[in-house]
Amino acid sequence: MNYKHRKVLIIISILLLISLSCNLPFNLFGDKDEKPQSLDSDPATEEQSPQIIIVEQTTPEPKPVSFQEGFGSLDSYKFKVLIETSSSDGSLTIMDQYVESSVIDEKNHSITKTTSREAGELESYTDTMETYNIGTVTCSYSDGYWEYSEKSSYEKELMDIFSQMVDFVPIIDNPVFIGEETINGIQTNHFQFSVSGIGSKSGAVATFNQGEYFLAVDGQYLVRYKLELMVQSAPETDPDAEVYGMLIYFDLNDVNVPIALEQPAECVPMDNEDW
Repeated sequence: MNYKHRKVLIIISILLLISLSCNLPFNLFGDKDEKPQSLDSDPATEEQSPQIIIVEQTTPEPKPVSFQEGFGSLDSYKFKVLIETSSSDGSLTIMDQYVESSVIDEKNHSITKTTSREAGELESYTDTMETYNIGTVTCSYSDGYWEYSEKSSYEKELMDIFSQMVDFVPIIDNPVFIGEETINGIQTNHFQFSVSGIGSKSGAVATFNQGEYFLAVDGQYLVRYKLELMVQSAPETDPDAEVYGMLIYFDLNDVNVPIALEQPAECVPMDNEDW
C-alpha cells in the first residue's frame, strides 16, 4: 500500500514541476417612477417619496483557474506543496515541495523532499531532490553532486508545449462562500467544502472531511488550499477496519516580488574525458 502511495506522490511531484515551469459586486436601482409636480404645487411643502435603494449581492465565482493559467499570469511567485498520506498499519509518505519561479525570466528553482516509512517499521527514509531551470539549462542535485543538462531551443519549445497539456485543478466539491480575507498580502475569497461520495461504492466511512481554499479576487488563482481526510475502510464496529489519512496543502506567497535565480557554481558541463 505504501509503495503505491509513494509512486502516486512521485508522479504528482513530477507533474507539478512540469506544470509550475475587492468588493462583492452590487447594483443600485433608484425609483424612476417619480410623480411629476403640478405647476401650481409648492415643492417646499409637497411630501417627498423616500428613495428605495436595492443592494444585490452575489456569491463570487468559486471555480479557480488552473495552475498553468493562474501562475502564468504572474511575474514571479513562491509556492509550497505538502501532500501526506498515512495508514493505521504505520506506513507514511510525505512529499514536501518548495518552488520559487521568476516567470518573466523563465527561471525556477525547486526543492522536493520525500519521506516514507513502511508498514511496521520504526525508521523513516528521506530523499531530497533540488532542481534549477535557467532558460535552456537544467541543474539537478542528488546524492551529493550537481548534474548539468542543456536543451536546444527546439527541445525547450517542445517541452513548453507539452507542459501546457499537464495541468491541475484540485478537488473542490460544492463550495460554500465564507467571506473575503487577506492571505499572504493578497485579497481573496474564502470557500469551504467537503468531499462527497466517500464510501458510496466501497462502504468506507469518512470520520473527518474538511477542505477550504482562498481564491485571489484579481485573477481567480489559488492562493491557499487545504484538504484533510480521515477515512476508515469499514464502520467503527468492524475490528478489522483500517484507517487512512490524507493531507493536501498548497500555499502561494511573494507574488510579483522579484526573485534572483542563478545557476549554481558547481553545476557545469562535464567534459567527455570526465566520464
